[in-house]
Amino acid sequence: MPLLFCAVFGSLSLATCVRDSASDVDRECDHGAAPSAAETTVDEAKELEKLGAVATRLADEHGASLEAHEFIRGGTTATMLSCDLQEKLVRQDGKPSVLFCKIVDLARVGGAWQIEASARHAGLTLSLRLSCDEAVARRVLELREHLGDNAENGFAIVASFDAAERPVFALRPALDAGPSGAALRLNTDERAFLCRGRCIAIEHVGASMHVMF
Repeated sequence: MPLLFCAVFGSLSLATCVRDSASDVDRECDHGAAPSAAETTVDEAKELEKLGAVATRLADEHGASLEAHEFIRGGTTATMLSCDLQEKLVRQDGKPSVLFCKIVDLARVGGAWQIEASARHAGLTLSLRLSCDEAVARRVLELREHLGDNAENGFAIVASFDAAERPVFALRPALDAGPSGAALRLNTDERAFLCRGRCIAIEHVGASMHVMF
């Protein structure tokens, strides 16, 4: 009987050790596993919080408005009109706006500097054409290793705007007329806008921008 008890106890102890060891391995593997959806959501929330802090600081430093930034974050619907965006960007009080964007190009135009940029979030795309002074242009040039189509190409800008409008859309023949019978269709996204103005300040924010693009 004592021998039988020892054998059973030993078997139970071995099973417990094996189970515990397996659990330890699982826990170790978890460290290298991809983050869960909940963890990803928390990370994105933290990134947006960081960007919000940057926007608030720039608004305080330059007497700028955050309305356009908050408007873009809200996205658009099919019923959005140009005047909805114009109200936020082409401001009656003359305040500049804080926006987050990717720099597409920097060029000399007629002896002056011009920035081409793209601001995008939740279905709304703003194509920004901004004049700037030499100091801002040189700052962009200093950071040009971050330019290009990648997640590091993130900038916060302070800019004043004098126009925000939908571009003239190119038409193309419809491959399928569909129920409407239309022979032509728009060849671009109707939620894209061309915004003209002047960049006052620029700051690189890097990979945090992935949550908005």
